[in-house]
Amino acid sequence: AHQLQLHVCSGMQSNDDGHNFWMQSSRVCFYAAYGTTGVAAVWFAFINFLGDELYHPLDFFSNKMRTRPYWYLLVLAATGGLLGIDMASGYLDELSNTLPELVVCTNLQGFVLVGRMMLSESAGAAMVTMLAHMIITKGLVVIVTVPTAPFMPGAVYSNAYFLLYMFFVFFLKVAAERHARYLVRIEYHSKFVLKDGAERVPKLWAQTILRGCPILLVVTDILFLAVYLISRGEYGKTITILYFIIALAMLLGCCSQYKSGTTVE
Repeated sequence: AHQLQLHVCSGMQSNDDGHNFWMQSSRVCFYAAYGTTGVAAVWFAFINFLGDELYHPLDFFSNKMRTRPYWYLLVLAATGGLLGIDMASGYLDELSNTLPELVVCTNLQGFVLVGRMMLSESAGAAMVTMLAHMIITKGLVVIVTVPTAPFMPGAVYSNAYFLLYMFFVFFLKVAAERHARYLVRIEYHSKFVLKDGAERVPKLWAQTILRGCPILLVVTDILFLAVYLISRGEYGKTITILYFIIALAMLLGCCSQYKSGTTVE
């Protein structure tokens, strides 16, 4: 097993109050992400195994796990197994105690993905998405924590995580689209191509990452800065920055609303 080496520098970083805030926040985000995944698992079982057939979701992954229940059990066991290994090995506690900001971001991303799949696709798709997110995140965390952060390691690693996640998804999306166009051009039917209906989940996943990660990155960076300044007792700077950000957001919202209400010839 890969032993993650976490480097924490002694430069610019929050004091104990700021660190404790992010540790508590990491727990909240953890329960939000995996609690939502648990709700998705229970909801899937209730609707697909106990509910009326009239209300069965018809997406690819729901059909697959409903008609072959062992796939449902396999996804459930894999998700619980990965989480159990992280908790039993102490990896999760070590990461939460050392880089709670990074844990906040990874679980916040998972919560957004599961919520999007629940609303736009199905509970089954949400379960599969969370399992894929756990596997990908584990690899990304190992990669981003290899170099030593020059300052505020939690914030630096969190930014690197979001950026690397977006790059990975964008690269995967472009590669898949180019490969699909190539197969169409040569009229070749590959056995590795996703079956009809299965492509909707990867598309939603990519859309959520590419559109949602920039927003999460900006929001978390604002929170990192605010908590850092508050932990240093610089309340005036914090209020000034937050006021400026709120005013800018309201201005952008007004401009967007005005633009949507007008037509350009």
